[in-house]
Amino acid sequence: MNKKMVVVVVAGILMASAVGVVAAILNSGHDLSGQAWNTKEDVCGPCHVPHGANATQPIPLWGHTNTANAGSFQVYTSTTMNVVPGQPSGASLACLSCHDGSVAVDAFGGATGTYFITGSKLLDTDLRNDHPVSFNYWSSTDTELKNDANVTNLLVGGTQVECASCHDPHNGTTGVTNLLIMSNADSALCLTCHDK
Repeated sequence: MNKKMVVVVVAGILMASAVGVVAAILNSGHDLSGQAWNTKEDVCGPCHVPHGANATQPIPLWGHTNTANAGSFQVYTSTTMNVVPGQPSGASLACLSCHDGSVAVDAFGGATGTYFITGSKLLDTDLRNDHPVSFNYWSSTDTELKNDANVTNLLVGGTQVECASCHDPHNGTTGVTNLLIMSNADSALCLTCHDK
């Protein structure tokens, strides 16, 4: 197969996967295409850009402005948890670029933005009542945590608990709430990692 043919095949695969992601995000909580501030009615543009992506984020083609609160979050603590979560990093920090309220949702493509998240979707900087993120799952010796392949599939890089361990920002699946990666009916998602 010549180089030109390889490029065409790879481009076709990328286009097909992009179409699948766009189809999944439509009508989800992250479908921002109908917002008044999104004058191009762009589905992907509020988070991703084809050129000039933010190299400080591990998210492909990340185009949103970073949180102004990096390093200043109050993280989850518990007397029963034997590992200490760090400051949000990686994919979790990308999520917080909107959900901590420090940067406008429409702060992308060089714009400062004016629309900020409010209500239950606003996490702010106090994450003590949210699921812990940005720690190595395998460093915990908690006997109520499972040790199997299903857990590894949820961990970012096979080790890290991040927002993306439970939430898929592109998930518009009917019947799955809060952009979860799967239904949590009967605590199914929680029980992937936790014994109780």
